[in-house]
Amino acid sequence: MKKIEQMEKTGSAIQKDISPAMRKYLIGKEYYRRVTEAEDRYIQAAKEQDEEYIRTHKMNCKQAIAERLAKECHLSKSTVISYACYSEVVDEVSKKNEQLAEQILSGETKMGYRELKQLIKVL
Repeated sequence: MKKIEQMEKTGSAIQKDISPAMRKYLIGKEYYRRVTEAEDRYIQAAKEQDEEYIRTHKMNCKQAIAERLAKECHLSKSTVISYACYSEVVDEVSKKNEQLAEQILSGETKMGYRELKQLIKVL
């Protein structure tokens, strides 16, 4: 897990010298970082609003973040959201087998989202 965290800190999803799996992972993690940051700011500002307003704003906020990140990385919004799901699954694999997660992110072992979800069930 520490090695993956180090990769997150030093890697940039825009770099050309990283594996496609690492790029997916970093874009997904960046999406979640921005969403969490925005939600934290919004929760502080919206304490007196009703729940429906908060729920609607959160959804709009996530969509806007995905659109912005997609534009920065020259991807579609749905691809950014897909990469976010991929990053979560890689984190789950990392908790159970850090070495395998590192191999996936380096490109040494190629596995897609569905394969990783199946793998988690047997790990």
